[in-house]
Amino acid sequence: SSGVGAAVAEECARRGASKIILIARDAQRLAEVAELCTDAGATAVVLSADCSDAAAVQEMATAVKSTHGCPAVLVHAAGAGRWRRLTEMSAEQALRCSDAPYCSALLVTRAFLVEMLELPRAHICLPQSPAAFCAVAGATAYVANRWALRGLYEALWSDLR
Repeated sequence: SSGVGAAVAEECARRGASKIILIARDAQRLAEVAELCTDAGATAVVLSADCSDAAAVQEMATAVKSTHGCPAVLVHAAGAGRWRRLTEMSAEQALRCSDAPYCSALLVTRAFLVEMLELPRAHICLPQSPAAFCAVAGATAYVANRWALRGLYEALWSDLR
């Protein structure tokens, strides 16, 4: 609904994507991105869901598959986190840093992967933070979850090879 996700959606529309399904928690911001995608020539579908919630992801995936079929491309652009030392965060704040990007990418990929494997071509894209490759002082939970996300994709790459 913002940042990298919005930019990728708009660029895909400009480059000829016929349908873009936008999923995030903030329906109002998604509607703004959908308008940009529509202006660029794509059909934009807005679905509000908390992709770190397993039940919400399953409900969203069922709706997408039944109405639009299985997507050929997933772009995981959810990003959140607090740039703080672990001692400056409550346990709940530290755990919430896992919601996006790690948990959402894990759950959404899992929800579509079986059907994506049946497609002639499918892609899972990960715009990644430099924090996935080097530890940054003062951003403990953020960095740890970016490393976890990188681990998810490397393990998935190994599984799918």
